[in-house]
Parts: sequence; structure tokens; C-alpha cells
Amino acid sequence: MVESAANPLAHNRQGEDSLGLMQIQLYVARALSAQGRLPGLPRDDLGKILFDPVSNVRIGRALMEANREAMPVEWQTSGDRMLEWLARAWNGGADWHIDGSEVRGATYSYWEKVSAALEAVVERTGGEGA
Repeated sequence: MVESAANPLAHNRQGEDSLGLMQIQLYVARALSAQGRLPGLPRDDLGKILFDPVSNVRIGRALMEANREAMPVEWQTSGDRMLEWLARAWNGGADWHIDGSEVRGATYSYWEKVSAALEAVVERTGGEGA
């Protein structure tokens, strides 16, 4: 909801040029493909594939796994901390937390949006959909 308002055809052309349901940048999808993290998805067609919601979520999962692997140990203390780190890495890249990073404030604002969206889901579903 935070990324595309659930629109699988969303295309943010301002700044980052992100595509699809999870708003993934094409260069990120290509990097994941080059790393062997997207088996079965043709690298040359990723620009079109990112608009397919199932493939977009699959690519998003691969990115989330890559970000989780980059997570510093000090953020692995609880589920809430891990979730915050992953959301902020989604927004600002896996190095968002480095001292002096210009994206720290922006990633915190993004985390607040994600956290509010998660709370809304928990409220709506009684915790079943979170």
C-alpha cells in the first residue's frame, strides 16, 4: 500500500523510476538477476516483468532477502527492529544506516508510513493479515 497503493501498473518516473506493485527499480532487478537471485526470470524482459504482480513480488522478495543478508547484527535483536531495518533498507538501500548517510531521515519517515500501514492491517484483520 505504501509503495503503489496496490496498483500493479504503477510507474514512478520522478527520481527513482520504480515499477509495479512493490515499486522496484529496473537496475535493482537487473542486479538481482546478475547475482543469480531471480532464476527463471529472463533478464532482458525485466522491464515488462516488473508490471506482473506475481513476478514483482518475487523480485521484491529477492531484494528483501538480499537486504536481510546485509543487516547488521545489532538490528537483529527483535522482530520489530528487523522489520524497521528492512523497511528502511527497502527505501534507502542497504547502507542507509551508515553514520553520515543523507538518507537516514527519509528512511525514518518511510518507516513511519510502513509502520502505520501495518498497524492498519492488524486493526482491520485482528492480526490475521499481518
